Amino acid sequence: MRMGKAHSKLSAEQIKTLATQTYFTEKEIKQWHKGFKRDCPNGLLTEVGFQKIYKQFFPQGDPSDFASFIFKVFDENKDGAIEFHEFVRALSITSRGTLEE
Repeated sequence: MRMGKAHSKLSAEQIKTLATQTYFTEKEIKQWHKGFKRDCPNGLLTEVGFQKIYKQFFPQGDPSDFASFIFKVFDENKDGAIEFHEFVRALSITSRGTLEE
């Protein structure tokens, strides 16, 4: 599911697929996508950008090392950037997933 520069809008099918692959509802996925497009208009999130987003979840600490690790795990095609589908799966597992995941 390539969602980079050429795909700035999610199709209903893509939303349904992500809802089955994550712990997010379709409404939450749409909200995350809206923010992702705002913060990453080219459709790609860099490691530095990912760390900034993670810091919002952990305002009392410094999650940079953890965020860097997570970024590398979820940069599925190892191109140095995370596309929306990679981002939402990473966020789902780290915020709502199980220890096994």
